[in-house]
Amino acid sequence: MEYLNQNRMNYIDLNTIINYWQGQKHEGDKGGNFNLELYFSASSGGGSPSFYVELYKYDGTTFTLLATDVATPEGITQGTVIDAYFTAIAVPPTTMALTDRLALRVFVTTSGRTLKLHTENSHLSQVITTLSTGVNAINGLTAQVQNFAVGTAGADFGISSVGSTHTFNLPTASAANRGALSSTDWSTFNGKQNNIGLTTVGTALATLPNPSAVRFVRINSDNTVTARTAAEMVSDLGLGTGSVSILGQFTNGDIVAASTTRFGALFNGSFNHAATDAVRRTPMVTAGTLTRLYVMTNTAQPATGSLVCTLRKNSVDQALTITIAAGSAAGVFTDLVNAVSVVAGDQMGMKFVNNATTSSAAILNNQVQLTI
Repeated sequence: MEYLNQNRMNYIDLNTIINYWQGQKHEGDKGGNFNLELYFSASSGGGSPSFYVELYKYDGTTFTLLATDVATPEGITQGTVIDAYFTAIAVPPTTMALTDRLALRVFVTTSGRTLKLHTENSHLSQVITTLSTGVNAINGLTAQVQNFAVGTAGADFGISSVGSTHTFNLPTASAANRGALSSTDWSTFNGKQNNIGLTTVGTALATLPNPSAVRFVRINSDNTVTARTAAEMVSDLGLGTGSVSILGQFTNGDIVAASTTRFGALFNGSFNHAATDAVRRTPMVTAGTLTRLYVMTNTAQPATGSLVCTLRKNSVDQALTITIAAGSAAGVFTDLVNAVSVVAGDQMGMKFVNNATTSSAAILNNQVQLTI
């Protein structure tokens, strides 16, 4: 385009320059620098032709001046030779709407010559700007157009930014991965039995009015449940019974004289035999059943008669009894068949009858089992 040969500034119609950044949308407070490369030639050499540039904001109705380099015009010095000329405009921070556009306006001083601005072929003018678009980088990526994608890589949530793409990776949750629950796993969890507070097992079971207060329950054969106390559970499980051995011991072994009856203690006390049971009886402290009577000797029973050992309760002979036959060698003798029930307070003892014509075998101890 040509500028008339006049010694004044010529105003160029904005529509004749590459003025609009169509499609470049800038919003917010913007600032930066415009570097312009323009190709000029003159009809002749000499004189002092020059140019400067103004930058405008256009809102569709009004052009508003943003910046100009009028104070530092660039001289057109190469006469008739087409040459590149450079100038720069500093743009202050400017509030812009998304619909605003930017426009450039070129002014010249012809200095009596005809000036031509070249805009085609190998003499394309250009504008390079540092005008910020608001976001300069996202997660280290500086591409003008950036994209988002989703993925499942990794063992935890993470963002991978490569090239111009930001990939949001959310792996499928597993024993090793922290991530999103898969549809299959969700169905598995959803299919688990709800917290029912002991209301159903298969078909209707039972409803307990206050499950949090129940420590023990018993499931019955008809699929009902019964709340139980600790004591009741012990009884239901048969844990309320137990056995203990009760030992009666005699100092250095004790013998019964020929054809004599003597009485001894059931419980351990290292007592020797006595002529009556009144001084050898000991009370029971709990109820239970006495079984498995044992008697141990350390010498032989004479061949002339047996030795009969009998458990007594309240001065009465009981079924638990052992007969050590005449001539029996020293050893352990038992009654593993009979039983005697007792209650707390029953007075227990042992009776020994020597039927031999000489002293009996030496009795070391007797023992019985108490089952509660």
